Amino acid sequence: MLDKKTFTEMYRKYGALARAVMAKEGLTEDADIDEASQDLWTQLWKNRDAWPNPTNVRGYIKVCAKHAVYQHTRKDKAKKRAGFHVPLEEDRSSVANIKLSKPAEAEKFAERTGH
Repeated sequence: MLDKKTFTEMYRKYGALARAVMAKEGLTEDADIDEASQDLWTQLWKNRDAWPNPTNVRGYIKVCAKHAVYQHTRKDKAKKRAGFHVPLEEDRSSVANIKLSKPAEAEKFAERTGH
C-alpha cells in the first residue's frame, strides 16, 4: 500500500521524469502533458491499495507514463471521431458538436466560422 508521504515523495522525485517520458513518447503540447500527467498520478493514487511495490520505481513510473500517453492519445482520437466542437459564443461558454465526414470539411467549416 502507498501512503500519502511516500506518494508525495515519489511525485517529487519522478514527476519530471514522467513528463519527460510523455514528451519523448510524442505529446508535444504542454496542456496534453499536463492532462496525461494528472491522469497518471490520479490513477496511481486511486489504486494505491494495489501498489505492487516494484523494486525499480523509476522504471515502473516510466512504463506508467508511456501507458498514460497511450490512454491520452486514445481519448483524444475518440473525441475527434465523436465530432468537431465549435464555440458558439465569443466567450466559448457554449459549443456545438458537429460531426463531419471528412477532416477537410471540418477545417473548411472552422475557417468559415472564424474558429
